[in-house]
Amino acid sequence: AFGSSIYFVVIALQSDNGVVTKTAYEDSLKYEGVLEKLRASKRLGWKVGVKTDSRVLSVSLADSVDAPITDAKIAVRALYPADQALDLNGALHPTNHPGDYQLEIQLPAPGVWLIEISALRGEQEYLWKDQIVVR
Repeated sequence: AFGSSIYFVVIALQSDNGVVTKTAYEDSLKYEGVLEKLRASKRLGWKVGVKTDSRVLSVSLADSVDAPITDAKIAVRALYPADQALDLNGALHPTNHPGDYQLEIQLPAPGVWLIEISALRGEQEYLWKDQIVVR
């Protein structure tokens, strides 16, 4: 009984302590900033459509009156919670169809990916976040 207790103490001391971040306060402030950007994005009334297949991420962007937005700079972050080493960043490029942007990107692992789209047009910034499942 004593030997097994020592074993569990050793395992407990050597295992992950469960701390996700050492800067929780700073991280919470950053997250509050993200929430404010999402609220501001909603107030803009822009419409974002996102499609992905195994090789291409497509984004359609329209303003509050459904006019295509053709002059935005669009960046994407693809975050893979299971392994941050697989996270990807990129810039989408306009297509021949007004308001549509694309990026050739291959998500390297199956599972849930968090997608963050940031669209800049002049002083306006639109932030969109969602998750997709890659099979």
